[in-house]
Amino acid sequence: MNPGSMTALRVTNNGTGRIMWIGEPDANGFAPLVPSAEFHDWSQYAQVIQVSGCMISPNESYDIQSLLDIDDPMNEASYSAALTLPTIAQWGDVAGSGALPDGTANFADVSSLVACFVGGAGALPPAQCNLSPQEVDGTANFVDINAGVSAFQAAGYPFAAPGACP
Repeated sequence: MNPGSMTALRVTNNGTGRIMWIGEPDANGFAPLVPSAEFHDWSQYAQVIQVSGCMISPNESYDIQSLLDIDDPMNEASYSAALTLPTIAQWGDVAGSGALPDGTANFADVSSLVACFVGGAGALPPAQCNLSPQEVDGTANFVDINAGVSAFQAAGYPFAAPGACP
């Protein structure tokens, strides 16, 4: 992002076609999805912003596009080219080889959630361990560990599907 430029970030769920916008991040770099454009100087925030909301779910892809405050939001040509980002393929998959999940929820994920909760050396960042609630709360706790165990036991995704968001 260009420092000083007021820009809104549009998120399109490629599965449902639903459009939302990235809201203002909190002090921990967590940003909600909001129903209308919010213009910010994004250079003042961390380089990585964790986006959460009921529209974000496993095994989906999302297009992120920027819009300057001087541009016409009704004109599709005003938006940047889309950056397509996928989410993890398997609910509960937080760890794998290196920093990326490996595509399956297994005991390595449960162990990583416990390490994240304890905060030991080499633990994953809390945002990566935050499985519950659906809206990111920035903490790793027993609720997240329980969600990881449920995923390991092949329980389905426990939250509303993106199409059922308010």
